[in-house]
Amino acid sequence: MQSRNDHVISKALEAWGGSFDRIGPGHWDLALPGAGNGIVTARLEGSWLVIKEALDADGKCMPFDQADMWTYLARNAGLAGNAKYSIGTDGSVAVGAEIPLDDVPSEIVSRRIAEAVKGVIEAIQEPLEQSDDASSFDNGSDDSASLADICAEAGWPFTERSADRLQVELDPAGCPQAVIERRSSGVAIRVDFIAEEGAYPEDNRASALGILLLRACGSLRMARAVTCRETPRGGVGFEVVFAGTPHPREVGQGLAALAVACDLTWREVRALAADAGLAQAYLRACSRRAARACRRRYEP
Repeated sequence: MQSRNDHVISKALEAWGGSFDRIGPGHWDLALPGAGNGIVTARLEGSWLVIKEALDADGKCMPFDQADMWTYLARNAGLAGNAKYSIGTDGSVAVGAEIPLDDVPSEIVSRRIAEAVKGVIEAIQEPLEQSDDASSFDNGSDDSASLADICAEAGWPFTERSADRLQVELDPAGCPQAVIERRSSGVAIRVDFIAEEGAYPEDNRASALGILLLRACGSLRMARAVTCRETPRGGVGFEVVFAGTPHPREVGQGLAALAVACDLTWREVRALAADAGLAQAYLRACSRRAARACRRRYEP
C-alpha cells in the first residue's frame, strides 16, 4: 500500500505531465532533457522529496577553479524551484532540489514539484544567461496573504520592517538575521554573510568560499548557497525562494534550513573571507581530499 506522501508525489508527477517511471515505493525516475543518461532520480526520504542528478558523467573530478565556483553560486540564484548546484568531496557536481511534504497541502506540493523540475532542467542545461525571473510560474496562490501572518503561523518571532519585508533572528548566536521579502515572482527568505559593496574577495578566498558553500548545499535540505553581485544588496549567503505566497509550513521549514546553514558555515565564511593564507590552506586540503575520493570512486 502506498504511503500518503508516496501517493501525493505520484499524483503530482502525473499532473506535471512529463515522462516518469515509478521504480518502487518512494522512488521515481524522471525523463528530463539534458540529463546525462536522460534520467533524474526522485526519492522519498522521510518527509522530503529529494530530486538529484550527478553532472560528472565523464567520470572526471571538477577542478577547484575560482571562476567555476562563483559561476555555480551565481547560477543558483537564478534557478526555479529552489534547485541548486552542489559539489561532493571528490569535486563532482550535482544538481537537485528538496521539497518538504509534511503538513503541506497536496496542491502546493504539486506546484513545488513542477517548479523544482523546471529548475533542475535549467541547471542541467547550464544556461549561459540567468533568467530575470527564475520563479515565473502560474502558482495559483493567494498573493494578498500577509507575510506577518504567515510567519506568525509558522511559529517564528519576527520584526516587521514593512508589509513586504520581515527580519527573523535565527538560532545560532551571532548569525546574521534572515530577511523574508516579497519579490515580483514570489517570496524569498535570505541570510547574507557578506553583503557590503566591495566586500567580495577576488583572490583564492573566493574559490575557498565557493567550495565551502557548495559543499554545504549537498548536505542541506531546501536552502541553497548564492552570490549576486549585481543587485543593490548583493551578498554571499543562503536563500529559500517560493513562486507565489508560501504555506506557513514551508516558511517554517525554510527558516529552519537557513538556521542549519548558518550553524554549519557562517563562522567559516567570515574566517576564510578575512584570511587569504587560511583560504589557501583550505584549498590545498580540499584538493588532497578530492584526489583521494576520486581514486576511491573511479579506480577498479
